[in-house]
Amino acid sequence: MGKDYQVEASIGHIRDLPEKNIGVDISGGFIPDYEISPNKKKRVTELKNFAKNAEKIILATDPDRE
Repeated sequence: MGKDYQVEASIGHIRDLPEKNIGVDISGGFIPDYEISPNKKKRVTELKNFAKNAEKIILATDPDRE
């Protein structure tokens, strides 16, 4: 990508449905209630800090599309 780009990865999934309840609002149209995985909170904070200083953010997904 060149020296003008900084590439960062989430290093796997960063959010999931909560473990303690169903995690989906059934009466409200089956809207998921995602939460940041506890072991990813530090990485999310790091990514947010990188984003604050970025002129543009390009998101890319991995090919397995889970």
